[in-house]
Amino acid sequence: MEKRLLLAAILSFLIIALYPFILHRVSPPPEKGVKEVAKDEVAKKEAPSLKPEGKPLFIPERGGGKGISIDTPLYRAFVLDTGGIGSMVLKDYRVELGGDERVDMVSTGARGLYPLEIFKEGAPIRFSLLESKDGVLRFAGKVDGLEIEKVYRFSRDTYRIDMDLVVRNTSDREVRETISLGLFKSLKGIPNGRYAYGGPVVYGKEGIETEDVGKLTQKTYPQVRWVGVEDKYFLFALIPASKGMARVGKVDDETIFATLEIPISLPPGGSMDYKVFTYAGPKEVDILKAFGAGLEDTVNFGIFSFLAKPLLKVLKFFYRYVGNYGVAIILVTVIIKILFYPLTFQSLRSMKEMQKIQPQIAAIKEKYKNDKERMNRELMELYRRSKINPFGGCLPILLQIPVFIALYNVLLLSIELRHAPFALWIRDLSAKDPYYVTPILMGISMLIQQRMSPTAMDPQQAKLMLLMPVVFTFFFLNFPSGLVLYWLVNNILSIAQQYYIQKKV
Repeated sequence: MEKRLLLAAILSFLIIALYPFILHRVSPPPEKGVKEVAKDEVAKKEAPSLKPEGKPLFIPERGGGKGISIDTPLYRAFVLDTGGIGSMVLKDYRVELGGDERVDMVSTGARGLYPLEIFKEGAPIRFSLLESKDGVLRFAGKVDGLEIEKVYRFSRDTYRIDMDLVVRNTSDREVRETISLGLFKSLKGIPNGRYAYGGPVVYGKEGIETEDVGKLTQKTYPQVRWVGVEDKYFLFALIPASKGMARVGKVDDETIFATLEIPISLPPGGSMDYKVFTYAGPKEVDILKAFGAGLEDTVNFGIFSFLAKPLLKVLKFFYRYVGNYGVAIILVTVIIKILFYPLTFQSLRSMKEMQKIQPQIAAIKEKYKNDKERMNRELMELYRRSKINPFGGCLPILLQIPVFIALYNVLLLSIELRHAPFALWIRDLSAKDPYYVTPILMGISMLIQQRMSPTAMDPQQAKLMLLMPVVFTFFFLNFPSGLVLYWLVNNILSIAQQYYIQKKV
């Protein structure tokens, strides 16, 4: 039994310690070290060729920077008179904790390529602003016998922008072409989070699909529900009215793209309508889910999402009343301890009973040390007579691992915890404790809890177990402070439970 308990503890440690690294391998972060190039230098360069025939993929065309501003309670947008989105600043989200600069969903560097521009064979189609009224902007453009009307409809209370395209063939010949509706993002605009993905994303046949930005060249998806670019906390997505083709890739080493490919097949005088709406905002599950396009799947809580989503809902429920996510984490921890109390009671009781029969276990092992099969039979008979479950001490430890991993992902990926303060020096529950106070206290509490727990281990195994709090403390140093807070409070409550249960037993 003592070996099983030791194995369970080591297994728990390995899962907790290695889980972030496994996640890192599955969803690698964007490349670091993207070099900065002066705007004048970039302006002199042509976009690199990614097409076999050697044509540029996108040809930047810079205008005079004129346009019109859209101001809503959620964001301020600047729409260029050429039809692209020059900026979209989210009013409720700061770039850095305590800073004044807000997050801008447009981050294209010096390339001169802007979201929602329309391209034909790599060249942007020039549009002119015809009308601006009540959040509706109407543009018109011409290219190779095609007239394109482009209409934006901005929403005041959501991050949604509706777009209608009307394409007319004004030539005397049939037109078969493909135009591209593009999203562009500078790699410098994607935070290099250690375990979170940043880059192009599509919702294809298998659900959410992403690409390794470091190895990305160009890839085509024949049928997608939507396409976009994302980072850890924010998403810019294009959602067509019906499934369509998408492309993702790099314009150059500094800029990625994601486009919807719009096929055009029109006889002379023919026309077609194409509807698409965009989402440009935070990856908040409830907001994304309201769009009904599967956008919420970009918040990937992993294999234990069935636990993570309810935990997030409970956290938000408590936050509505206490106004502090740190306090909400403590309340969730209390609830979890109450739910696990029956198992904890049975575990400590089983460990106490195992401790009582340790002399008999040692005698059986000594007597049948040369006959493993007989020894195991005698041990199982002893457990049966004593009415002890040899696995009873391991079960609560193993059952808490999914909860831990689920809460880990909630605290790591939920934008609600971004820049959320707790108290004193902990000003961001999604970041590590800057002074490492809570991880050290967590290690101390873990040591106290371990010393209080009844054990049937031999001295050598007991010494090995004493290293666990030290190793756990080391790994927790860089964990989100909200997660460390959960584990610290969990340990303190466990100590109180153990004291009470041991008195009772």
